[in-house]
Amino acid sequence: MQDASIKGVTVGASADNPDEGALAIQVSGSTIPRVPPTIDGVRTRLVFDEAAAAHIPSVGKQEVDRATAVKEAHVAD
Repeated sequence: MQDASIKGVTVGASADNPDEGALAIQVSGSTIPRVPPTIDGVRTRLVFDEAAAAHIPSVGKQEVDRATAVKEAHVAD
């Protein structure tokens, strides 16, 4: 809890598998903390408040389409 952007930690469901538990780490502010994907074998999940969510970079459709085209071009590799 040495990072000022981390406001609390609770237990919740994993984002990619709701049947598994995760540490839900509440984040606030303009910086996104570096949190490992697991801590002692338990998944982690960042939960952003409105102020923090405004600073999350987004990926647009154009970037997704370009990445998909590159992947498809190299699928045989």
